[in-house]
Amino acid sequence: MMDKKETLLIEFERIEMNAATCKFAHFKSSSSKQNLTLILGVPVVIINVFIGSTLIKSLGDYSGTIISVLSLLAATLAGVQTYLSYQKKSMLHIEVGNLYSDIERESRISKGKIKADVMSIEEGWASVSALESKYSEANKKAQECPISDSALSGARNKFHSLKKANKSNQRAKQGCASAKGS
Repeated sequence: MMDKKETLLIEFERIEMNAATCKFAHFKSSSSKQNLTLILGVPVVIINVFIGSTLIKSLGDYSGTIISVLSLLAATLAGVQTYLSYQKKSMLHIEVGNLYSDIERESRISKGKIKADVMSIEEGWASVSALESKYSEANKKAQECPISDSALSGARNKFHSLKKANKSNQRAKQGCASAKGS
């Protein structure tokens, strides 16, 4: 049977894992939205520079038609970019990702305090309750910027890879510590 300390540590681990997964997913989603902003924005800039250059006049009789078509294309791309507001969505994903990052960090710190016996079990459960409230608030904010299944899957994979690497590092440190003691 698990004791109170183990149960509390499991709760902190669960909160940390969920928050880290959500953090990674929102940061990945932000990056995707930034890429879409560039994909739509860079052609608008290039088209407008081309329209404003003297090179377009060298195209002769078709220059007026070409300018009209390019202007329409640039305006369409700019309109789509404004309508889809990828930049705004990207910033919102960063904001939500930072909320989850704070929860992850607080959970990890509390877990360390419990392991080091500098936080009581009662204080630990109070911390769990506070973190769950923050997590609930972060989830409400996250409804404004949903993540894709691929972002969530990628975040889960990244978190598990980091956890595995962290455990390997801890085992290596323990091996070094026991070798020093010999």
